[in-house]
Amino acid sequence: MACMLHPKGSQHDRKRRTEHAERDERWEGCVSSAFRHEVSSPQ
Repeated sequence: MACMLHPKGSQHDRKRRTEHAERDERWEGCVSSAFRHEVSSPQ
């Protein structure tokens, strides 16, 4: 809806959303690998 009101900002919003998605994917990978390490290593 915002892109219809602000067509000039749609490109910027799309780029920002992509950057956030990539950052989230890296964070998820980091968390999952750390979690796997915690689970696999005995206390």
